[in-house]
Amino acid sequence: MRPSVLCTLLVLFMMTLSCNGKDNWTDAERELIGSQGDVMHVTKTDNEADLAILRSISRELPVEAVMDPIFPVLSEKMTKTMLAPENDGVGIAGPQVGLLRRVIVVQRLDKAGEPCEVYPNIRITRFGGKMEAGQEGCLSVPARRGRVLRDRDIDITYTNPASGKDTTEHVEGFTAVIFQHEIDHLDGVLYIDKTYNDDPSLFDAEAVKGQIENLCRFIPDHGLSDRAEYYLTPSYYDLYKRCFDLPKDPDDLGDGEFLYYFVSGNGGGTPVFAMEDITFIDNENAEARISVAEDFSEYGGGIGESRTGILKLVLQDGFWKIDDWDGTRTLCEEYLRSKGITES
Repeated sequence: MRPSVLCTLLVLFMMTLSCNGKDNWTDAERELIGSQGDVMHVTKTDNEADLAILRSISRELPVEAVMDPIFPVLSEKMTKTMLAPENDGVGIAGPQVGLLRRVIVVQRLDKAGEPCEVYPNIRITRFGGKMEAGQEGCLSVPARRGRVLRDRDIDITYTNPASGKDTTEHVEGFTAVIFQHEIDHLDGVLYIDKTYNDDPSLFDAEAVKGQIENLCRFIPDHGLSDRAEYYLTPSYYDLYKRCFDLPKDPDDLGDGEFLYYFVSGNGGGTPVFAMEDITFIDNENAEARISVAEDFSEYGGGIGESRTGILKLVLQDGFWKIDDWDGTRTLCEEYLRSKGITES
């Protein structure tokens, strides 16, 4: 490990240990906020120490920390950093100024005067409507842009800095895209993990990894997810839909167990996916080896056994879509035939 990366990880570790019991800001965090001028250092992917921060998951801010006098100082500095001529952004997240806390600033292009507003402990509580593709760039990813598929209709919930209470808002259009981009930063996700244009990164295994794992999360379980249509090829989606539209006999557990198993890829717990590797067969087809484990945490258990399967992918309209999951297309077809229904 290079010294710069080791130093960064050590700083992050010390930030966690040096917590001030009164307001939950660490000494290192206070130093980071107070020691810089109005325009803070923006972490970049071409710097190894910065990249370690950008790929880390941020922690929530207790209400005491949001109501502390240092929070408006941070808010003002993040806003000025975002709007500085050398950055000229419309959103910025804590990790982009070296702070692993769940806080973002967004310029509300959907409001009169386009004010810049701060959102601590921000999260998306509802996705809705159609997903659309759009160009994105990032202050932390120098000299690159790419097309990303995003929802244009979301609800956000955050800690209101004025009251300390949870507040929920409805956001639409391009502003909804900004929120999704910045919230991704809080989970160590960059927009380049989700691009699907003609950029060479589309065929770079590491660059595609994040996108493939994102696709896996939308493999439906116990039913056909509304969002599955965007992540499955049309023919595969129709095949799934035919299976789930079959009338079910409540006493016929075999049907339910079979459908749940081949759709979720596991035996009952929440599926946890990870991509092991990917092979690009040609410019339109790929195969990814995916491991899936069962997470029984919500039932008081842990992570169960994992299995490995092949995810067949097809490039359609510049976006990798799932065309088969470990042979489930064949299982779907066989299941429909057993019920006297053709798959086409």
